[in-house]
Amino acid sequence: MAKKQAYERVLSMTSITHRNAPSEVVHNLQLSGLSQLMARLLAARGVSDAAQTSIHLNALLPPQQLTNNQAMAKLLAEAIKANKKLLVVGDFLRS
Repeated sequence: MAKKQAYERVLSMTSITHRNAPSEVVHNLQLSGLSQLMARLLAARGVSDAAQTSIHLNALLPPQQLTNNQAMAKLLAEAIKANKKLLVVGDFLRS
């Protein structure tokens, strides 16, 4: 039963948002070296310059600003304690 409850908790936090990607922004991101798919995904999330995709620590969101971070940390800790396999998928761009 705990497994089903954990799964339902994760589903209740999941939402899919459809966004339009401005074609000019997609084109400019592609010129920066990004693939068409990545350019479309990033443009739809509001990224207009490849520099916004920096992975340097000073460019990342503080953990407190990540949506549902406390609930996910608890699920992660429970899975590690139970020696379960994990698959972590996330969209960590600022919206």
